[in-house]
Amino acid sequence: MSYKVEVLAVGEKNYTSNGLRFATDEEAQKYGADLSWRWFAVKDWRVVESPDPVNYTFKDGKLEQIKCTFCDNPSTGSTLGVPTCDYCSRQVARGFEES
Repeated sequence: MSYKVEVLAVGEKNYTSNGLRFATDEEAQKYGADLSWRWFAVKDWRVVESPDPVNYTFKDGKLEQIKCTFCDNPSTGSTLGVPTCDYCSRQVARGFEES
């Protein structure tokens, strides 16, 4: 499970989102607030749960894609809800250490 930001643009009837998924509601809230300040036509935004794997982090005002600690490629896959590297197939969830 992850959290995503959905944006309602001025003149639109439906909320939309991009492919960024965060580990916590708090991270997504901070990203949503930052995004709403940078975009001109944001009428409203919200954070919702997503079944997608976590693929980004937002800390100290910086957006970073989660990368594999083993081969440094982006984490874009998922195995049982855990971010997995598409290149070396290892789990790359934050805090995961392979022995």
